[in-house]
Amino acid sequence: MRERVSQLVGQQSQGMWISTFHSACVRILRREAAQFGFTTSFTIYDSGDSRALVKRLVKEHEADAFGLTPGAVQSRISKLKNELTDAEAYARQANLSDPAERKFVDVFGDYQRALQKANAFDFDDLIAQTVYLFRAFPHVADVYRRRFRHILVDEYQDTNHAQYALIREFTKPIVGTAAEPYASGGMMIFEPEHAPEVEAASLTVVGDSDQSIYAFRGADIRNITEFERDFPGAKVVLLEQNYRSTQNILSAANAVISHNFDRKDKRLWTDVGEGEKIVGFTGYSSTMRRSSSRTRSTHSTGAAWTTRRWRCSTAPTRSPERWRRSSSAPRSHTRSWAAPASTSAPRSRMRWRI
Repeated sequence: MRERVSQLVGQQSQGMWISTFHSACVRILRREAAQFGFTTSFTIYDSGDSRALVKRLVKEHEADAFGLTPGAVQSRISKLKNELTDAEAYARQANLSDPAERKFVDVFGDYQRALQKANAFDFDDLIAQTVYLFRAFPHVADVYRRRFRHILVDEYQDTNHAQYALIREFTKPIVGTAAEPYASGGMMIFEPEHAPEVEAASLTVVGDSDQSIYAFRGADIRNITEFERDFPGAKVVLLEQNYRSTQNILSAANAVISHNFDRKDKRLWTDVGEGEKIVGFTGYSSTMRRSSSRTRSTHSTGAAWTTRRWRCSTAPTRSPERWRRSSSAPRSHTRSWAAPASTSAPRSRMRWRI
């Protein structure tokens, strides 16, 4: 991505931060760790490190006797952190009359204390702790708000609550305090003690609510569907032209996805032509479906084919993601559609800019 941006804008890319949410937060935390009791050489626990720590704590607290497995505890802690709920906040709202809940509160609290004692963050801490940092130390947040005047977020439909909160922190206006002194041309520049308010940074996000498939990992589709409410005055640009699929594929996708509720209507189109007709096939067993996939792997024209399967549901307003998870239809009656593999899944995009 850095190389592509550099090719587009040249030397200006050297002053940009082009990264994931997590890597950007690592850079910030390395610089500001001392603000909240960590050193700049802190360790980042990966999933395996976190699992080992949780496993030890579950054993120490004998939490497994209450049905708390290391995997379930780790997943629950991760979900809470992505919702910006730390151990202390969760303990205040937990149902402590439930023995299993008390055990989880104890494990969660000891887990966080163990991380701090080891001068470490887990992966979910990186964004959450940056949000806490900006909220606890507004003058630190203002430094980065002045630094980042234009923000672009891709795949916005896959952002979770913590990522949304971080974006909100970056795009708040700067009120009432001057920037830190900085060097320029060999001289230290000091801003006036009471600087005028600086307007919020511009924000551009790119995404498609129809492609939100990571709810199981904490992605909140409301981040994109409610963007215009969260950022009044935002301009929406529909990117409806598709460059990879034929019109028959796009029309079928439009017909399916149009049943979703709470979505911005889009009409995918392409100038590559109608293409071949979609072929429907009903397999009454997994063996038949595998056989169909093999026999349709080549077409008379020599083009490779792939099969996309959608499980039927009695609720027409459900999203395709939920259709696939629905257990209302027997596995032996799965409807399949075959399409040329050279035309990958249709993608449309929307861009919001304020």
